[in-house]
Amino acid sequence: MEDEQQKIDAIEPATGAALVSSAAPEWAASFDDETKEFVSTKGWKDPAQSIQSYRELEKKFGADRAGKTMVIPDAEDVDGWGQVYAKLGRPDTPDGYGLQDREGADAEFIAAMGPALHESGMSKDGAAKLADAFDAYSEKAVEARNTEFLQTSEKELLDLRRGWGSQFDAKIAEGKAAAKQFGFSDGELDKMERALGTKAMLERLANIGAQLGEDRMPGDTINTGGVDPETEIKRLMTDADFKAKLNGGDALAKEKWDNLHKALVQQKERKSVGR
Repeated sequence: MEDEQQKIDAIEPATGAALVSSAAPEWAASFDDETKEFVSTKGWKDPAQSIQSYRELEKKFGADRAGKTMVIPDAEDVDGWGQVYAKLGRPDTPDGYGLQDREGADAEFIAAMGPALHESGMSKDGAAKLADAFDAYSEKAVEARNTEFLQTSEKELLDLRRGWGSQFDAKIAEGKAAAKQFGFSDGELDKMERALGTKAMLERLANIGAQLGEDRMPGDTINTGGVDPETEIKRLMTDADFKAKLNGGDALAKEKWDNLHKALVQQKERKSVGR
């Protein structure tokens, strides 16, 4: 038994080299042991097979990358990842994304997003695609909100018309008079309407207009919405849309027309008695 172990120990140092030499094909005889072992592992029977294997590698990964190994940096290797990101198309600085040159660019948004994109390693092309997607989403979101607002506004206006009945035009006129009195611009009224809702805004303006009582004197029984009846009558006589409604028998237009004339009579009566 001891003799057998001595024989094994005697041949072990040469075993590795012998196995590589015997396993490698004859055409690789001049290669070093490491290359011989690689050829043996691959199972290439002749040089043509090794070349064919490399050609397949090029087909799959491209000639510029075939045979190359990408080393992934450690998570803490900031410089290493910086080199990787640079090769993938990240600009040198956040300004390099060009977000500030986009139409309608928001300075505060860019100031916040530029550094975040850069730190995450985003490429310039990737950032542009992300910005395009965000712009498209924002546009659709704004369009959806506007559509919802208009639908809600129409419903609330219809509710007001039903609730106010024959006083609808007069109350709307009161609201307009109040808005004019306080100098609200169309833009300010739009913001107010979106914040409060159409119904709430018109109700509040109408209430304010009624309390202001512009151009109404004690003893008046006709509410003209704070407008001078004679002036309003003259204006309506040139309003083709109103005239069409009046001639067509529209009840609201007729009521408004009658109320203005009644108010004009009251106004003239006041003047005749020295009021």
